[in-house]
Amino acid sequence: MRIPSVILYEAWYQDRHRLRSSLYKPVPTNHILAMTETAQSVRIDVWLWRARFFKTRALSAQMCDSGHVRLERFGLVNRVVKSSQAIKPGDRLIFALGSRLIDVEILDTGERRGPAPQAQTLYRANVSD
Repeated sequence: MRIPSVILYEAWYQDRHRLRSSLYKPVPTNHILAMTETAQSVRIDVWLWRARFFKTRALSAQMCDSGHVRLERFGLVNRVVKSSQAIKPGDRLIFALGSRLIDVEILDTGERRGPAPQAQTLYRANVSD
């Protein structure tokens, strides 16, 4: 038994219309809250550059990609292996810079790379005994 092409076209049109209309449904409010929470995150290489730990963004990306940066979040310490890792306020970064061990808590993500006094407001240095 052969299905008439008119019926096939109607079924195809209805499926296409249903897919298109699903693209324009309103976003649930819990997704909007999730989007605003991630707006405070920033790439780790960008933050290190904005906080003036590295002179160029390429140097900060190289440091992150080499695995010499540790990220502490919720009490768990993980090695950062990608410079695209997202960080947010409340996270802690531990890395070696020259012969110094840097341990900082992120207070703000910052909007741009500003002068040194502005960059120092992005973090709090943790001094270990």
